[in-house]
Amino acid sequence: MTSPDRAKTERIAVLAAGDEAGERAIERRLQQLTGEPTFYGASDCDRLNDAACTGEFASVLIADMNTLIIGVLDGDFDLDAWLQIGVQIKLADPALAGTDETDTVLPMFYRSVSEWRRKQRRRKLIFASILTLATLVSLTAFLLLIRVPAS
Repeated sequence: MTSPDRAKTERIAVLAAGDEAGERAIERRLQQLTGEPTFYGASDCDRLNDAACTGEFASVLIADMNTLIIGVLDGDFDLDAWLQIGVQIKLADPALAGTDETDTVLPMFYRSVSEWRRKQRRRKLIFASILTLATLVSLTAFLLLIRVPAS
């Protein structure tokens, strides 16, 4: 549990929402949190990620689940590093904000996405290997056909 003195000095990274409703949700959520917010624009995901990965922030506040999922899938957020150093992910979405399930669901979601990515990489590797083999067989057949003299 966080002590009251520690809570006052915790820093919160806030990723700006792309719309007015998201900004209002962030403002409401910030009123519920203690800590010093640092705001990042939507185009500053890489700077936010770097700061979060170095432990500069105790938590990251994101407008909604959609923004988080897109950031993870696009590789903008390194959730492995965030979760490993204990960065808390908070959502401003009123439907999800402050629920205990969020603390459980987000790591579970990320583990599922990571497993899916591993499977996709494996499938792509297998497909690339098959395609390479087919190309080599075709090239060999073509070279053999060129060498055969016409009768």
